Amino acid sequence: SKRVDDVHQLASETRDTAKRMQDDNYLDKIRNWLAPPDPSANLNQARSLHHRGTGQWFLESEAYSGWKNEKNSFLWLNGIPGCGKTILSSTIITDLDPTNSNPKVLYFFFNFNDVEKRSLENAIRSLIFQLYSKHGILRSEVDPEYFSFGNGTRQPDAPALDQLLRRMMRKSEEIYIILDALDESERHSGSYSSKSLLNWIQGVHDKSTNIHILVTSRPEQDIMASFSSWAHSDKIIQLQSKLVSNDITTYTKARVREMRRWKERRDIQAEIETTLLQKADGMFRWVSCQFDTLEQCLDPPSVRRELQNLPETLDATYAQILRRIHPNQLSTAKRLLQFLAYSERPLKLEEAVDLIAVNPSSQPAFTPENRMPIPEEIIQYCSSLVVLSVRAYTNTVKRVTEIQLAHFSVKEYLLSDRLEPDLAEGLNEISAKASIVDVCLSYLVTIHQLCSPQEARAQYYLAEFSARYWMKHAKDVESSYKEIMPSAKRYFLCRNAFQFGCQLDDPYWLEGDEIQALYYASLWGLLYSSMFLLQKGANVNAQGGHYGPALQAASAGGYLEIAEMLIQKGANVNTQGGFYGNALQAASAEGYLEMAKLLIQKGADINVQGGDYGNALQAAAVEGYLEMAKLLIQKGADVNAQGGDYGNALQAASAGGYLEIAQMLIQKGADINAQGGGWYGNALQAALEEGYLEIAELLIQKGAGVNAQGGGHYGHALQAASAGGHLEIAELLIQKGADINAQGGWYGHALQAASAGGHPQIAQMLTQKGADTNAQGGKYGNALHAASERGHLVIARLLIQNGAERTDSLSDQ
Repeated sequence: SKRVDDVHQLASETRDTAKRMQDDNYLDKIRNWLAPPDPSANLNQARSLHHRGTGQWFLESEAYSGWKNEKNSFLWLNGIPGCGKTILSSTIITDLDPTNSNPKVLYFFFNFNDVEKRSLENAIRSLIFQLYSKHGILRSEVDPEYFSFGNGTRQPDAPALDQLLRRMMRKSEEIYIILDALDESERHSGSYSSKSLLNWIQGVHDKSTNIHILVTSRPEQDIMASFSSWAHSDKIIQLQSKLVSNDITTYTKARVREMRRWKERRDIQAEIETTLLQKADGMFRWVSCQFDTLEQCLDPPSVRRELQNLPETLDATYAQILRRIHPNQLSTAKRLLQFLAYSERPLKLEEAVDLIAVNPSSQPAFTPENRMPIPEEIIQYCSSLVVLSVRAYTNTVKRVTEIQLAHFSVKEYLLSDRLEPDLAEGLNEISAKASIVDVCLSYLVTIHQLCSPQEARAQYYLAEFSARYWMKHAKDVESSYKEIMPSAKRYFLCRNAFQFGCQLDDPYWLEGDEIQALYYASLWGLLYSSMFLLQKGANVNAQGGHYGPALQAASAGGYLEIAEMLIQKGANVNTQGGFYGNALQAASAEGYLEMAKLLIQKGADINVQGGDYGNALQAAAVEGYLEMAKLLIQKGADVNAQGGDYGNALQAASAGGYLEIAQMLIQKGADINAQGGGWYGNALQAALEEGYLEIAELLIQKGAGVNAQGGGHYGHALQAASAGGHLEIAELLIQKGADINAQGGWYGHALQAASAGGHPQIAQMLTQKGADTNAQGGKYGNALHAASERGHLVIARLLIQNGAERTDSLSDQ
């Protein structure tokens, strides 16, 4: 029949348009929006350390077979430091997905060396992007989110990302997730609604899905307690020495064969193998370090001496390595270890070369002529403790060599109280951070005379790192010393050097902007630097940067002592300007309750308008700070004040998903149907567009107008509910009188929204309730085009069966 032929033709056209949807430019937009860390670098590094045949025992085990085949399965592999957990993770990933194209396989490596790979939120971002890039049908979940967040101009918070990932996983028939090194994560961080990573893993292990989760870590007490409370004991596997002994044997034999010096001496090879295997005790890492030492032995007696005096533990191994650093190289090695142990991000090789070439006590402190001629030789300063790793940047040909600590156990040892005294003094936190500050500032003070900031980025490799991170370390040092550091004092007083550094670091800096040192000291939380600058006559009310005056900068950071000092020195608490408009809005948006109390006590105007959020109450509402909102209302905040990105406080709370704040605002007299302003136009559309159904139900129960036209992405409430797949809410809206064929918004009408979003139940309900299947308008022109371009053939058939008429070509929109 013609209808059947139409469906088949649609299928063909759908395949063609699906290819168009994989356009690299669009994928880049989603990548830039999500900003996901790339775990493939960790996978590649682990694979490069893998020796053929190792890990095979696990791949052939009943536990692994059961995990792969049982629905909704879980495994926790735990073991002592250095037993090869990360290498085994990479072996599992490669077994499941040898070509890195299987849409069912997702993975993430938590990593102590990289701050971007320690948080749950960033792991979720990575998993979403992996699903999006591998699984075309799931793009219909992500694309509306991208559009609703201002075409990627605004960031979703962690709960919104979590819900998005869960929707995508529920839509997938089967998924394998491998999470490596949980012990290297910020699993206790309260940044995501006080949920720990461990709770998240338990929540994802949902019987309604078919998700196979495998995690690795050390057997730390909190991890053991969490998993033992819900996972069966046979799903918890300890990687004991007897389990990995064959792998260590394979690895050891392979490494011995690579020792070219002893290629003809089978007796020496046998001695090395036998001795190392007797003492390995399940630790790949220990064996690897001994090989690094044995490689230096030039004759059989020295090999035998080393074998007779092997350190018993990893700690003893690291102590031995440090003791053997040549005295002439010790200060350089110490400098390198200070940066690697406390750096906020991985160091590029060229940055490391420059940092060891700096001498803060010399004039000039740095000259390019002092750089190492062969940068890769830098690892010889700290043999076995540091490694080079090549990071390939996604979607570019750029490859960057980084230097990092070789293993998590190295960092633990360097930060422990087990170091020998001569090293412990330089590697304790405050001494190390003071050294980092001195190096960074000496470098900036030197090079600012030699080049422009633009030239520095290309020619002086430590410039951007120094400008961006010195103050983070200086804050801790100042807090300990109770005074400004001498190098910071010199930097602030050298106006040209300070301006040079700010231009390198501040993304908001514009040519011609006046650089105010007091503003930056307040922004960075440098109390004693701020005090010093005020003593030198700094203008306390001068506008200084993205946050305007110094008081707003201090308020945004929650630096109460600095704010008190600034006010005492004459700072105007109601000065306008900057991102937040005023200091009170900054404190409210960031949730600093004591700061808000101080500002109000000192005369801050609670209802003053300005800034992105319009007023302080709206700022508190959109960020979910209930106690802050209570304080502001108690002090006289107008609950119906208009303005800002969200129009009013109720719309802000609805968009953020904060039910308690929404309830309180309504109780205090907020107008539920207030129209105009903000991203969404009204509170109901805000709640629906962001998927907060409880708030939407509350607003409807309280009398929200279901046909009110708003701003935002979807135009009206029914279209928002339909696009998000919220069947019950859509039915409730229709029951309350929503116009099924109302026009407006991104998709033109509700049926097109449901068709584009891939929600057949809603599409069917709308057609049954009288939706016009041929209604024109919106992004795709009509509902049938939307379904076909998005690849939703079930909905396309439904629409054709209900009278939708095909045009000659699909929309090119």
